[in-house]
Amino acid sequence: MNGIMQTSSLLAVLLVTLLSVWTVLGNDSLLPPNRPSRFSSPGQLRQYLKALNDYYAIVGRPRFGKRDSEFSSYDQEPRSDGILSSSRDRADFAGPQWW
Repeated sequence: MNGIMQTSSLLAVLLVTLLSVWTVLGNDSLLPPNRPSRFSSPGQLRQYLKALNDYYAIVGRPRFGKRDSEFSSYDQEPRSDGILSSSRDRADFAGPQWW
């Protein structure tokens, strides 16, 4: 039983290590393409511009849910008129509260 626990722990550590190394080494695709000092042909320029376009398509892709938004922590509830309101909006309202 103890040998099985040690083996599974060792495999878990090995798996985490391999995933970490793979993540670090796998980031080569996020580097911009190498720009030649001089373009020798229109085909070479076309190939570079295509690689640059592919790079910006990946890097410039929106990453939804990756960053905290100021409004993400607020609970939003629909009002009777269909507009979303947050608890912060209601707390800042100084008038009479009918809800």
